Amino acid sequence: MGLKYQDITQDIIGAAFEVHNILGYGFLEKVYQRALQVELVQRGHTVELEPTVDVKYKGVIVGNYAVDLLVDDWKMLFSEIRFVHPPLPPFKGGITRKSPFEDEDALLAQGI
Repeated sequence: MGLKYQDITQDIIGAAFEVHNILGYGFLEKVYQRALQVELVQRGHTVELEPTVDVKYKGVIVGNYAVDLLVDDWKMLFSEIRFVHPPLPPFKGGITRKSPFEDEDALLAQGI
């Protein structure tokens, strides 16, 4: 027996990977949000951007919250979308320069 929302979850994860593979990283969140909406609609889902949902506590509405995406009429929602880039290597100061003749000098020293 599968999970309750296994199919939609797999579609959403697959769509997120597709968006990331095509766009990469570096854009504002709105670009990824809209691209994810396009990808999910192409996969047959209905998607609302930034709807406001009621927050209930023991049956009483205690506030509201704007979610990033609402997929298939409340079956799945995104609280926050994040596409992150791989960590950058630590910066090491200074400039290094290699002479174009260093390799030739080494070969000549070896008698080649």
